[in-house]
Order: sequence, then structure tokens, then C-alpha cells
Amino acid sequence: MPQTTHAQLRFTTLSDFLERPEELATVDELCAIGPWKPSQFRYWLYESQSNGLEAALVRPNQRRLFIHSGRFKRWLEQRTHDVRRARELEVVR
Repeated sequence: MPQTTHAQLRFTTLSDFLERPEELATVDELCAIGPWKPSQFRYWLYESQSNGLEAALVRPNQRRLFIHSGRFKRWLEQRTHDVRRARELEVVR
């Protein structure tokens, strides 16, 4: 069985992934289609308990990690909302 390469990704864009509410993706797949760097995503994973990303993670065993598309979309929306609100509060001060 051939290994998956970047040319054979299941998702062409981040929107394609987020439109499928019950899909699972690996970190490598999300980094290939998302606007963030792998180091940024690893930091989010490291801080997942405190930043809320833990709810989007699916761990079938100790070595595998998947991200649930619907939960990840909600997490991104909440994070975007929180960042925008914080910026608005800074401008008001």
C-alpha cells in the first residue's frame, strides 16, 4: 500500500475540511492546508488543556492523534472571536 504524500491529501483546503462535520484529520494534514506553521500547531497542542483545543482532539491510542473537524471549527471560531474582542478592548483603552 503506497504511503500518503502531500499530493494525495484528502482535503484540498481548510474550508473543505471544516465543511465536513464528522471528519478526522492528522496534524500533518491540517498543517498542509491551514495558514499556520507546524510549530504553531504543536504549541496549541501542548497548551490544549488551557486553550480549549482538547475538546477537538481524538486519541484512539497513546501514539495517534486526530483532530475532529466540527469541534476544531468551533474552537477556531471561538478563538477568533476572543482575539477580536481582546483587540477591541485594547483600542478602547
